[in-house]
Amino acid sequence: MITFATDSNTNDLFLDGYHNIATRTDVQAVLNVVANALRTLQGEIQLDTTIGVPYFETILQIQSPDVSVWEGYMIQEAEKVQGVIRVNEMRSKIENNILSYEMEILTEYGTGTLRG
Repeated sequence: MITFATDSNTNDLFLDGYHNIATRTDVQAVLNVVANALRTLQGEIQLDTTIGVPYFETILQIQSPDVSVWEGYMIQEAEKVQGVIRVNEMRSKIENNILSYEMEILTEYGTGTLRG
């Protein structure tokens, strides 16, 4: 697999050392596509409103969010990505009102870790 690389802080495309749009291959390409899929809000894609993670319904508009429900949606969306075999493990935490996660993903190219 090959895909455009994006900056992990800004999600912008960037140029490589040869002034071409940077790309990612194999495990890093799959992780890049998964990261983009997990940033998609459910309902955001007008032609298929079932795509994406229901952030508002699971963590954003709830007094006491159930992180395990959100994790389930995250794993489900990650496993829909071409090249993903399965999510081996997902850990998440809320600290100082910030939700973060780490996901270990088995791809057809090997295993990689995604953090967000």
